[in-house]
Amino acid sequence: MKKIAFILCAVALAAVAIVSSCKKEEKQENTPEGVVKTFYKYFTKGDIDNAFMYLDVDDETRASLKGMWAENKETTNYPVEYKVLGSSIDYAADTATVTVWRKLKDGTEQDNYVHKLNKRDGKWLIDFTTK
Repeated sequence: MKKIAFILCAVALAAVAIVSSCKKEEKQENTPEGVVKTFYKYFTKGDIDNAFMYLDVDDETRASLKGMWAENKETTNYPVEYKVLGSSIDYAADTATVTVWRKLKDGTEQDNYVHKLNKRDGKWLIDFTTK
């Protein structure tokens, strides 16, 4: 009986730890910096489907971008490393900027690359229409 109680406690603690870490990640993702970090996390691993979910575009544009990516991936000089340098939020306009350092596939480094974000339905998304 003590073994069963011990196992149940261990399972409960593991479940609490998993739920806590998930909530922390969700909370981080819904900040401008968190969204940009998550976008790059997926993008640099080649997970375009998940990365492009963080772009402020309609479904048709997203599908078109995925198609263009598939056709041009080998010749595109895309980011392979990144680091968020800072951010600012305009709460009145529901916009933000996040500045990153990024290293491209060819080794070129870009300092102070700025992403603009828009808040849509309570979620921060990267504005793909501007640099």
